[in-house]
Amino acid sequence: MVVDMATAASRNLLAISLARQAARTGDGRRLRESMELSLREASSALGVNPATLSRWERALHQPKGQRAVRYGDMLTSWLAASMGEAEA
Repeated sequence: MVVDMATAASRNLLAISLARQAARTGDGRRLRESMELSLREASSALGVNPATLSRWERALHQPKGQRAVRYGDMLTSWLAASMGEAEA
């Protein structure tokens, strides 16, 4: 059980790091656009206001807490999907 908690905490930290890096570099927006998703669609899936996601994508704010975890998880799944398409 302790190992499971440590693994979950590590995964969450990785997701937060990815979300913040994507926000800082603009990679989040480029990745979203490459997946042909609108700002409204992505923000709805994340459970945030479109203006919030827009501020993250323009490096005006950084995602924090559970929002950062959700954003990082979404970016990871988009990245995996885009890499799968590149290999096909």
